Amino acid sequence: MKSAFILLSLSLFLTLSSLGQDRSSFYQVYGFRLPVLHSGQYALTLTPRYSYQPTDQNYAYISNSYASISTYEDTYSFFTVSSTALFGISDKTTLALRLEYGPKQSYYSGNSKDGSGQNTVTYNSRTDANGDRDVFSSSFTLAHRLSSNIEISAITTYNVDNFPSSRFSYSPINSLTPNEKSFSTYKNRYLDIIFNITILSN
Repeated sequence: MKSAFILLSLSLFLTLSSLGQDRSSFYQVYGFRLPVLHSGQYALTLTPRYSYQPTDQNYAYISNSYASISTYEDTYSFFTVSSTALFGISDKTTLALRLEYGPKQSYYSGNSKDGSGQNTVTYNSRTDANGDRDVFSSSFTLAHRLSSNIEISAITTYNVDNFPSSRFSYSPINSLTPNEKSFSTYKNRYLDIIFNITILSN
Protein backbone atom coordinates (compact mmCIF):
# COMPACT_ATOMS: atom_id res chain seq x y z
CA MET A 1 0.00 0.00 0.00
CA LYS A 2 2.96 2.31 0.62
CA SER A 3 4.09 2.07 -2.99
CA ALA A 4 0.55 2.88 -4.18
CA PHE A 5 0.52 5.98 -1.96
CA ILE A 6 3.86 7.15 -3.39
CA LEU A 7 2.58 6.66 -6.96
CA LEU A 8 -0.63 8.50 -6.13
CA SER A 9 1.20 11.45 -4.53
CA LEU A 10 3.74 11.76 -7.34
CA SER A 11 1.08 11.60 -10.05
CA LEU A 12 -1.04 14.19 -8.26
CA PHE A 13 1.91 16.56 -7.91
CA LEU A 14 2.87 16.25 -11.59
CA THR A 15 -0.73 16.63 -12.70
CA LEU A 16 -1.14 19.86 -10.74
CA SER A 17 2.22 21.18 -11.96
CA SER A 18 1.09 20.78 -15.58
CA LEU A 19 -1.75 23.26 -15.07
CA GLY A 20 0.61 26.20 -15.52
CA GLN A 21 1.38 25.40 -19.13
CA ASP A 22 0.05 27.22 -22.16
CA ARG A 23 -2.39 24.64 -23.52
CA SER A 24 -3.67 26.72 -26.42
CA SER A 25 -1.42 24.82 -28.85
CA PHE A 26 -2.54 21.34 -27.70
CA TYR A 27 -4.73 19.68 -30.31
CA GLN A 28 -5.84 16.25 -31.47
CA VAL A 29 -5.84 15.23 -35.11
CA TYR A 30 -8.85 12.99 -35.71
CA GLY A 31 -7.55 9.55 -36.74
CA PHE A 32 -4.10 9.97 -35.17
CA ARG A 33 -3.30 7.86 -32.13
CA LEU A 34 -1.77 10.64 -30.02
CA PRO A 35 -2.43 14.38 -29.80
CA VAL A 36 0.04 16.95 -31.10
CA LEU A 37 2.35 18.41 -28.46
CA HIS A 38 5.24 20.71 -29.21
CA SER A 39 8.74 20.04 -27.91
CA GLY A 40 8.87 20.20 -24.11
CA GLN A 41 5.11 20.22 -23.57
CA TYR A 42 3.46 17.57 -21.43
CA ALA A 43 0.07 16.59 -20.03
CA LEU A 44 -0.73 14.26 -17.15
CA THR A 45 -3.92 12.68 -15.83
CA LEU A 46 -4.58 10.81 -12.59
CA THR A 47 -7.42 8.29 -12.29
CA PRO A 48 -8.29 6.51 -9.01
CA ARG A 49 -10.87 3.75 -9.51
CA TYR A 50 -12.94 1.62 -7.13
CA SER A 51 -15.29 -1.14 -8.30
CA TYR A 52 -17.76 -3.12 -6.19
CA GLN A 53 -19.92 -5.95 -7.52
CA PRO A 54 -22.14 -8.09 -5.27
CA THR A 55 -24.01 -11.00 -6.87
CA ASP A 56 -26.66 -13.43 -5.65
CA GLN A 57 -27.72 -16.63 -7.41
CA ASN A 58 -30.26 -19.30 -6.55
CA TYR A 59 -30.81 -22.65 -8.27
CA ALA A 60 -33.57 -25.12 -7.53
CA TYR A 61 -34.48 -28.57 -8.86
CA ILE A 62 -37.88 -30.06 -8.07
CA SER A 63 -39.40 -33.41 -9.03
CA ASN A 64 -42.31 -35.45 -7.69
CA SER A 65 -40.13 -37.16 -5.06
CA TYR A 66 -36.99 -35.06 -4.68
CA ALA A 67 -35.85 -31.46 -4.52
CA SER A 68 -32.50 -29.69 -4.25
CA ILE A 69 -31.48 -26.07 -3.88
CA SER A 70 -28.21 -24.11 -4.14
CA THR A 71 -27.58 -20.52 -3.05
CA TYR A 72 -24.54 -18.43 -3.98
CA GLU A 73 -23.48 -15.04 -2.65
CA ASP A 74 -20.33 -13.48 -4.16
CA THR A 75 -18.72 -10.07 -3.76
CA TYR A 76 -15.96 -8.56 -5.89
CA SER A 77 -14.26 -5.28 -4.96
CA PHE A 78 -11.04 -3.67 -6.12
CA PHE A 79 -9.15 -0.36 -6.02
CA THR A 80 -6.60 0.82 -8.58
CA VAL A 81 -4.91 4.09 -9.44
CA SER A 82 -3.64 4.93 -12.91
CA SER A 83 -1.66 7.78 -14.40
CA THR A 84 -1.21 8.75 -18.04
CA ALA A 85 1.56 11.06 -19.20
CA LEU A 86 2.00 12.69 -22.62
CA PHE A 87 5.32 14.25 -23.59
CA GLY A 88 6.27 16.27 -26.63
CA ILE A 89 9.71 14.95 -27.58
CA SER A 90 9.76 17.21 -30.61
CA ASP A 91 7.20 19.14 -32.64
CA LYS A 92 6.55 15.95 -34.63
CA THR A 93 6.95 13.21 -32.01
CA THR A 94 4.76 12.49 -28.99
CA LEU A 95 5.37 9.91 -26.27
CA ALA A 96 2.61 8.47 -24.05
CA LEU A 97 3.14 6.39 -20.91
CA ARG A 98 0.32 4.83 -18.90
CA LEU A 99 0.75 3.03 -15.56
CA GLU A 100 -1.95 1.36 -13.46
CA TYR A 101 -1.40 -0.29 -10.09
CA GLY A 102 -3.65 -2.20 -7.74
CA PRO A 103 -1.85 -3.25 -4.52
CA LYS A 104 -2.54 -6.64 -2.96
CA GLN A 105 -5.99 -6.52 -1.40
CA SER A 106 -9.06 -8.60 -0.69
CA TYR A 107 -10.71 -8.98 -4.09
CA TYR A 108 -13.26 -11.78 -3.78
CA SER A 109 -15.36 -13.31 -1.03
CA GLY A 110 -18.20 -15.74 -1.44
CA ASN A 111 -20.22 -18.48 0.15
CA SER A 112 -22.59 -21.10 -1.14
CA LYS A 113 -25.11 -23.44 0.51
CA ASP A 114 -26.54 -26.67 -0.83
CA GLY A 115 -29.58 -28.56 0.39
CA SER A 116 -31.81 -31.44 -0.64
CA GLY A 117 -34.68 -33.52 0.62
CA GLN A 118 -37.88 -35.31 -0.29
CA ASN A 119 -40.72 -33.55 1.50
CA THR A 120 -38.69 -30.77 3.13
CA VAL A 121 -35.51 -29.23 1.73
CA THR A 122 -32.86 -28.31 4.30
CA TYR A 123 -29.37 -26.96 3.78
CA ASN A 124 -26.77 -29.59 4.64
CA SER A 125 -23.43 -28.15 3.43
CA ARG A 126 -21.72 -24.84 2.77
CA THR A 127 -18.58 -23.54 1.07
CA ASP A 128 -16.66 -20.37 1.93
CA ALA A 129 -14.22 -18.88 -0.56
CA ASN A 130 -11.98 -15.82 -0.72
CA GLY A 131 -9.22 -14.44 -2.88
CA ASP A 132 -6.69 -11.61 -3.00
CA ARG A 133 -5.54 -9.75 -6.07
CA ASP A 134 -2.81 -7.38 -7.17
CA VAL A 135 -2.33 -5.96 -10.67
CA PHE A 136 0.15 -3.89 -12.60
CA SER A 137 -0.38 -2.72 -16.16
CA SER A 138 1.61 -0.41 -18.38
CA SER A 139 1.58 0.84 -21.93
CA PHE A 140 4.16 2.78 -23.92
CA THR A 141 3.23 4.58 -27.14
CA LEU A 142 5.53 6.48 -29.46
CA ALA A 143 3.95 8.38 -32.36
CA HIS A 144 5.77 10.33 -35.06
CA ARG A 145 4.06 12.53 -37.63
CA LEU A 146 5.83 12.26 -40.98
CA SER A 147 3.60 15.01 -42.34
CA SER A 148 0.34 16.72 -41.46
CA ASN A 149 -1.64 13.65 -42.60
CA ILE A 150 0.67 10.68 -41.90
CA GLU A 151 1.46 9.22 -38.48
CA ILE A 152 3.47 6.11 -37.60
CA SER A 153 3.26 4.67 -34.09
CA ALA A 154 4.44 1.80 -31.93
CA ILE A 155 2.49 0.59 -28.88
CA THR A 156 3.82 -1.79 -26.23
CA THR A 157 1.56 -3.14 -23.47
CA TYR A 158 2.62 -5.23 -20.47
CA ASN A 159 0.28 -6.48 -17.74
CA VAL A 160 0.70 -8.66 -14.64
CA ASP A 161 -2.30 -10.02 -12.72
CA ASN A 162 -2.03 -12.15 -9.54
CA PHE A 163 -5.07 -13.87 -7.99
CA PRO A 164 -4.46 -16.42 -5.18
CA SER A 165 -7.64 -17.94 -3.73
CA SER A 166 -8.81 -20.52 -1.18
CA ARG A 167 -11.96 -22.54 -0.66
CA PHE A 168 -13.26 -24.39 2.43
CA SER A 169 -16.22 -26.81 2.47
CA TYR A 170 -18.24 -27.73 5.58
CA SER A 171 -20.67 -30.59 6.11
CA PRO A 172 -22.90 -30.51 8.12
CA ILE A 173 -23.55 -26.85 7.47
CA ASN A 174 -22.91 -25.73 11.08
CA SER A 175 -19.57 -27.53 11.33
CA LEU A 176 -16.60 -25.45 12.51
CA THR A 177 -13.98 -27.67 10.88
CA PRO A 178 -13.80 -27.84 7.08
CA ASN A 179 -14.11 -31.26 5.44
CA GLU A 180 -12.29 -30.10 2.31
CA LYS A 181 -9.74 -27.40 1.58
CA SER A 182 -8.47 -26.18 -1.77
CA PHE A 183 -6.01 -23.50 -2.78
CA SER A 184 -5.20 -22.05 -6.17
CA THR A 185 -2.91 -19.42 -7.63
CA TYR A 186 -3.54 -17.58 -10.87
CA LYS A 187 -0.79 -15.40 -12.33
CA ASN A 188 -1.14 -13.93 -15.79
CA ARG A 189 1.51 -12.01 -17.73
CA TYR A 190 0.64 -10.29 -20.98
CA LEU A 191 2.89 -8.60 -23.53
CA ASP A 192 1.58 -7.03 -26.73
CA ILE A 193 3.46 -5.00 -29.36
CA ILE A 194 1.67 -3.18 -32.20
CA PHE A 195 2.96 -1.06 -35.08
CA ASN A 196 0.56 1.25 -36.85
CA ILE A 197 0.52 3.72 -39.74
CA THR A 198 -2.30 6.18 -40.30
CA ILE A 199 -2.75 8.08 -43.56
CA LEU A 200 -5.43 10.75 -43.71
CA SER A 201 -6.80 12.21 -46.92
CA ASN A 202 -5.80 15.80 -47.63
